Amino acid sequence: MALILWLWPGREAHANPDLEFRTIETEHFVIHYHVGEEQVADRVAMLAERAYERLTLGLAHAPALRTQVVITDTTDASNGFANAVPFPRIQLYAAAPDTLSVLGSYDDWLDILITHEYSHVVHIDTVHGVPRLLNALLGFGVVGKVLGPNIVQPRWILEGQATMFESDLGAEGRHRSALFDMFVRMAVLDGRFQSLDQINSGARVFPGGSSVYLYGLHLMHYIAMQYGRDKLAELSHTYSSRLVPWGINRALKDVIGVDFDQLEQEYQAYLERRFYAEARQIRARGLRQGRRLTYTSSAGASGAHVRYPVWGPDDAHIYFFDDDGQRQSGIKRVVAEGSRIREGRGIGNQNKSPDIERIIDVEDASRPSFIGPNPDQIVFDMVGVHDLRYRWSDLYRWK
Repeated sequence: MALILWLWPGREAHANPDLEFRTIETEHFVIHYHVGEEQVADRVAMLAERAYERLTLGLAHAPALRTQVVITDTTDASNGFANAVPFPRIQLYAAAPDTLSVLGSYDDWLDILITHEYSHVVHIDTVHGVPRLLNALLGFGVVGKVLGPNIVQPRWILEGQATMFESDLGAEGRHRSALFDMFVRMAVLDGRFQSLDQINSGARVFPGGSSVYLYGLHLMHYIAMQYGRDKLAELSHTYSSRLVPWGINRALKDVIGVDFDQLEQEYQAYLERRFYAEARQIRARGLRQGRRLTYTSSAGASGAHVRYPVWGPDDAHIYFFDDDGQRQSGIKRVVAEGSRIREGRGIGNQNKSPDIERIIDVEDASRPSFIGPNPDQIVFDMVGVHDLRYRWSDLYRWK
């Protein structure tokens, strides 16, 4: 989930001009969907109005214009986009998250998606002071807003706040995710906790693009817990009244009384106390650990992950998808019992890495689905562009 400008084109696929769209309207939303998505559109209408009630109260702002929502089912990727400049708008992809995705903690994925994206709309639509006057003079009613100061806040505020709201006001969400908890707990325990400066311009260490959501979520939750939930709305209103943007340190000082450096030290110390205590409790119950078979790059690359293990037919190898963020991703196999190294450099801890063999070079988190006894009997799924209009996951056989 991310913020984009509405006019930016997609890089991987184009819109399908053959889709026949319909529109339904509610008090605060205009929902556009293509034929076949009627049930999804009805649920979006209900959930969006519920999100409106909760988020306009939580952020102390109600957009003056109805939000345009576009629902498409042209990809197997779960995502959404939102903005309020020049007009409030949301795009939703009608696809549930993968169970192993960082978005996989939900009991109603559509509720979480709408809550997250509409929180962006309310947040960015908040404009006060001179910027509001300039919008009235230069754009509102003709080309919409021309200024939205909150849109240039650091992404760890934009995404962190939306991720907090998806969990507090939606169903489940990443703040209740065991996977997200694991990410930050291990960063604390391993001494790899990232500063906000590190993630501000794009984290280059694990978990990569999820870092602004992960660390931003915990920072915004700490502000709400320590200084009061109303401070989130106050920060949004204070920052949005400034004609000259990027003064987040001054805005924080005005709202909660501490500067950026002190706030970061406080929230990191809080997380360290929390997760060190959790680790002691876990160890007191006794650890059950297997033998580690794979090692990501010692550099801790941002995209590093190993997923989808499948036993081979000989019961001697395990096939899996690997992306270390530095080299070509692909399906590999590891000897379940062994210690030789076939991929020499960059595997991480060379002395511990077992026998890993590259099988297929593929991308897009390809999942091995079937491993036959012969070399050409590997079936895997992979996301690809179809007809220049769709991004779907299909099955492929390696030959």
